[in-house]
Amino acid sequence: MAYSEQEKFVADKKKAEDDLKNARTLTADAEKIARMYRIAMGIAKPDDGEKLASESKAGDKASLELKEVVEALEKKGGAEYATLWPVDGDKIGTPPATGLIDRAVDAKAKQDAAVAQANKATASYASAIKDMSAASQAFETARKLFEASAVSLPADFKKKLDALEAAANKRLEEFGKAEGATRKALEDKSDQFIAVDRNLKIADEKIGRQQGEMKMLVDSMAANDDASKYETPLGKVLRRYPDGTVEIDFGSDALVKPGYRFTVLPNDYPQRGEQSRMFVERKPDSAGNFRGKAVWRQKANIEVIEVKGPNLSICKLIPMHVGDSSNGLPILRLEYDDIRDRVMPGDLIYHKYWKKGTADHVALIGQFDTNGDGTDDIEAVVRDLRAMGVPVDAYFDMRTGKWNEGGKITPRTRTIILGEFPINSGTDPNRDAKTALTSKIEAALKEAKEKGIKAEHYSREFPKMGYYVRTPLPDDKINQATARYLNSAPPPEAPPPGN
Repeated sequence: MAYSEQEKFVADKKKAEDDLKNARTLTADAEKIARMYRIAMGIAKPDDGEKLASESKAGDKASLELKEVVEALEKKGGAEYATLWPVDGDKIGTPPATGLIDRAVDAKAKQDAAVAQANKATASYASAIKDMSAASQAFETARKLFEASAVSLPADFKKKLDALEAAANKRLEEFGKAEGATRKALEDKSDQFIAVDRNLKIADEKIGRQQGEMKMLVDSMAANDDASKYETPLGKVLRRYPDGTVEIDFGSDALVKPGYRFTVLPNDYPQRGEQSRMFVERKPDSAGNFRGKAVWRQKANIEVIEVKGPNLSICKLIPMHVGDSSNGLPILRLEYDDIRDRVMPGDLIYHKYWKKGTADHVALIGQFDTNGDGTDDIEAVVRDLRAMGVPVDAYFDMRTGKWNEGGKITPRTRTIILGEFPINSGTDPNRDAKTALTSKIEAALKEAKEKGIKAEHYSREFPKMGYYVRTPLPDDKINQATARYLNSAPPPEAPPPGN
């Protein structure tokens, strides 16, 4: 679980880095567009042209923006603007020597020269009129008309020039506002990203600390008990019939009942020990890759179908999970190896909790998706264990965050059987709800530890009582099973309290 959580954290970090990369790309595009506008207006910074030429590519946002600007100027101002700044094959070409502001200033200078020339002509005309005033009255009407024209034409020309200048100033003002707004938006986005990144780091640290504390709590509860070993065998296999059923040497005197399940191990298991049943199998990791992993395997699981006498019962072989296929489907067998390791007379019968008429009491905490379908099967597990003669004192109701109604840990509770717990991360949309649920689970485990109860994982315990379980589970299945406890849907009908 720690490995899968770590890889999840790495994936979340990569996603945050990708988001930052996208934000930086947007910032770079905005800066290129700003450089293009400064050059076009003739107010470029010293390095704008060089940077724009090295950073621009065919079809990028700055090239497309310039193309639209040139086309708009050509449409509104005439063909002379088509050469303002060429876009060669959708890529920004060589920047113009003069920008729009320079052209406006040049036009104004030419207009000022024209006005000065007109004023000079007016003065000459006035002087000539004055000199000719005595020449002929016939020219008086023409002189007045010319004088009126000489006054009105420059005024009209100046009015039009002022209108053009005002329009240019307005456009410059609008461009300045737009550039400022763009810069502020980019700064706001950068601030938001920094805040989100800081919150994610805080959340990751909190989640990692919480999960580490839970692991330390569970490890400390199991530190003084070797959960991998059995005690004394309950009995042995007497004979095996052709139909696959077997006889065992205990029955009604041991208070055996139909439905009770047991594990079969070879007759030399007490001498050879746990290592003799360790096998290397291919197991999928959190990324779906199959890797070799050493796992403990029994010969088979059996279930009592008939009690024949005080010291005789008939059992059938029941399926057990021995791995997953390449497409992720479970592989079920009646025996781990029905050729080289099949159940034979003399094999020993074990059960981790049931001891011939008595049984150790247990409690369950976590979620128990025994078949890997993304659904918590805890209610069914409680019913099955009780039907197999294993007393379940209580189970942790993840919907309410407390032990189930009517259930509680008692002095007779020997083991807390652990299921799967919520997998959390800083980017999980249900992060807060999962954190709160994990805190309640920690409190329940702490209560059990204070009462001296050990904790064991169901993937190790269920096979040693002959109970089917599929492990390991992918993270997405664990999260799917957890989802039912993070909404307001009513809880399913729970098994009644009792043993």
